Amino acid sequence: MNFNFDLKKAEISQAVRYSQYPIFRFASLFKKIFLVLSIFLFLIFLSGFFTDNFIHKAQKSFLGFVIIFLVLGLFNWVLESFLNSRLKKPKLKAKISEVIKNPGGYNLAEFLSFEVARATWKSIKLARRKKLPKISSSALFYYLVSDNPKLNFIFSRALLNLNGIKKNIEAHLKLLKRNEFTGVFSEDFENTILDSFKIA
Repeated sequence: MNFNFDLKKAEISQAVRYSQYPIFRFASLFKKIFLVLSIFLFLIFLSGFFTDNFIHKAQKSFLGFVIIFLVLGLFNWVLESFLNSRLKKPKLKAKISEVIKNPGGYNLAEFLSFEVARATWKSIKLARRKKLPKISSSALFYYLVSDNPKLNFIFSRALLNLNGIKKNIEAHLKLLKRNEFTGVFSEDFENTILDSFKIA
């Protein structure tokens, strides 16, 4: 069966690329900082307005900064919302049930979640950097557990040592033979992706 998987041609790859840009990467952090600053300065402005503790010029400055920080906070909120609601959730071209019946007829990368697409993208980069002949599922699993904080809770509830698992995967990746990077996915990677569609 033909394994049709091209992350570059998938819409979700756009979200993966954009999420690496600082303007999107730090949008959530900047949103919180600017909104907190705007609220803090607004409270100072109100205090000065009702108590006359500040001269009129200072009050105008505080109000000006409130507006500036509020606009910056809203701007970063829009960026974060655009990334999370639009780029990370592209419209699927078919139902998963249809894909399972004919996986070779669809680009399977189109149906990945953002987290899996990002892990796949990093796996490809790792294989290229380390000159691994094939992209393995071990690298995919490593980046899935490394970049997904939600899994920490699951592993802790299952009494599994996440750091120990990551170290074991790292050791396994170091043992893989180096050769010319081909961009080909290993059989275990293909099986992992195909099996994930069956249980989705």
